[in-house]
Amino acid sequence: MSVQQKKRQFTHAMQGRPNMTRKEALAVLYRLEKTYTRTVIELVTHLHTNTMDTPEHDAFRRQVRQALEVFTTAVHGPCPVGALSLCERCLLHYAPLVAWYHDERRWLHSCRCCQACYTRLQQERTLLTDEEVDKELGL
Repeated sequence: MSVQQKKRQFTHAMQGRPNMTRKEALAVLYRLEKTYTRTVIELVTHLHTNTMDTPEHDAFRRQVRQALEVFTTAVHGPCPVGALSLCERCLLHYAPLVAWYHDERRWLHSCRCCQACYTRLQQERTLLTDEEVDKELGL
């Protein structure tokens, strides 16, 4: 652990705050929103209801997305030119890159990611080139 990390840990402990940065806290909120959405979809599918299609639920989802966008700008600053959104893997940095790959079932997936996560993806999977993606999509 670096000296700076130890100082931050000590400072947070002294202030009674959790040992989490603002970026990490925001990432947790994004994961919570994603988990909520998946859970509602699973419930709708399992119970055969239209819970997600109510005007109230639509308005709530829009408010949650807007709140996350406001906090993202407050924590990370405005989205830089060339970045698409926050990194879909770590949610800690803006994502200037798109990685295309096949999953275990050979389905095509894309992931907006930061440089660090892109490098990790390259180590974990074979990433496709733009030409391979265009060919696969029939473009």
